[in-house]
Amino acid sequence: MKMALLVGVVITGAFFRIQTIFGFPIKDLVRKDVTIEDKVVTKAEGTCVVQASDNQLRGIRHCPLTLATI
Repeated sequence: MKMALLVGVVITGAFFRIQTIFGFPIKDLVRKDVTIEDKVVTKAEGTCVVQASDNQLRGIRHCPLTLATI
């Protein structure tokens, strides 16, 4: 029983130490929404095509009439 507890404490400590070293990347598992407003290039049948800041065209379903969020 004591050995199992010790192993659990060591594993937990190692986990948090690794998280500290790398700046707690575990908190980024659930990313925040990224929103950028761009002008719609074309809109057809509820799908908008926008040109993002990296000059890539992206299709977005169910977008608003004048602006799209990517």
